[in-house]
Amino acid sequence: MHNLFTAILLAVFFSASALADEIRPGYLELATADGALYSVKWKVPMKGDLVLSLQPALPVNCEERTPPSSMATGGAMITRWSVNCPGGVYGGRIAIDGLENTMTDVLVRVVHENGITQMERLTSGDTGF
Repeated sequence: MHNLFTAILLAVFFSASALADEIRPGYLELATADGALYSVKWKVPMKGDLVLSLQPALPVNCEERTPPSSMATGGAMITRWSVNCPGGVYGGRIAIDGLENTMTDVLVRVVHENGITQMERLTSGDTGF
């Protein structure tokens, strides 16, 4: 009986641990210091060498300024690049492509030139704002 209890306890522990790995949040940050030029930081969860298939979709007025540079660290893939968004990102749509197919959330932080910080939590049911 003791062995059965131990086996059940271990099964619950490992399944909860595996589930926790699957729902770690992503993080997207856009920050500007000069109006149109934004630095972008994109952090997406990894499990081993596998990266969740998620991609930020920035407003249509944004164009890549510097190419993305990625580095795996601490269970996540972190990618940085810069974009030029004439007129800023206010009023444009920011979304995460592929989020609807996951159990994870993404925290989005936008720092505007005037210092105002906007925070949004995106989910599989609400993938953009």
